[in-house]
Amino acid sequence: EQTVAMRNKNNLYLFVVVLLPYLISGFTPRMGMSTTEIQGDKILLFGGIGGLDERTLQNDVWEYTFETNSWRLLESDSDIKPVGRIWHSASFSNDKLMIMGGTTTAATCLSCNYNFARSCTLDDIWVFHLRMLN
Repeated sequence: EQTVAMRNKNNLYLFVVVLLPYLISGFTPRMGMSTTEIQGDKILLFGGIGGLDERTLQNDVWEYTFETNSWRLLESDSDIKPVGRIWHSASFSNDKLMIMGGTTTAATCLSCNYNFARSCTLDDIWVFHLRMLN
C-alpha cells in the first residue's frame, strides 16, 4: 500500500499559459512590479522596472480587464506621487490600492534605511483611491 507522500509524487499538474498582448500606448514590459486582483475580472499593476531603456523605475497604475483583454492607465490629478519602485507589496480593499515599501535607486530615495549597490529600501505606504483615478 502506498503512503500519501508516495502518491503525491506521481501527480501531474497542468496549467495553461495564455500570451496576452502588452504593447499598447505607454505600457512597456517590466519586472519587479506588483499585481493585485480587483472585482474578479480585473487586476491592477503598479510600478516595476522597465520602459524603453529597460532601466526606468515606474510609478504608474495600470488596470487589466480579462473580458476585453485590454490595459488602461489609471491617472491621478495629484502632483504628489510615490517614487518609482520595485519589489514592493500591494493589496486591494474597499476600492483602495495600498502600496508598501519596495526598493528604489539611492538617488531618488529620501529616507534610506538600507543601501546596497545603489539601491534603497523604502518604508512608506501609499493609498490610491480608485474612485479618484481616471
